[in-house]
Amino acid sequence: MPYNKLMTLQNIDFNRKNLTIMGVKFPDAISLDLAASAIASNMYEGFKPTPHTIALIRDYNSDVISLSELVKIIKK
Repeated sequence: MPYNKLMTLQNIDFNRKNLTIMGVKFPDAISLDLAASAIASNMYEGFKPTPHTIALIRDYNSDVISLSELVKIIKK
């Protein structure tokens, strides 16, 4: 499949050309691929991602938010 083609990942919009998952923009292809892999793995365990949770994953992996901040957000 071409690098820039819109794909679905477990029925989640995944666009490598635009570096987005469910419309959430990632800073680079490596960050996108790491998040996509983590999301796909966790979906097998019942995780149902939303744009909000994808943004949280991106921000945590990019050190924008800490683990303690992530836990606080998830508990709300």
